[in-house]
Amino acid sequence: KTLNVHVPGLSTRANIRVFDINGRLLVNRQTTQANTALDVNRLASGVYFIKVDDISGNTIYQSKFVKQ
Repeated sequence: KTLNVHVPGLSTRANIRVFDINGRLLVNRQTTQANTALDVNRLASGVYFIKVDDISGNTIYQSKFVKQ
């Protein structure tokens, strides 16, 4: 299974991170593309949080998703 992350207007490198409900970092990936597919196959069913930061550390997108 993949999670498609779309960050409109992304023009520089960004860091995409996925956290579990306890705040543990599970995925950490850099991208320069507005559309990025993350492999979430190894994640157990549950609620996760996604955070996208620019190279300066500013949060440009955050959300949560449920993997079933």
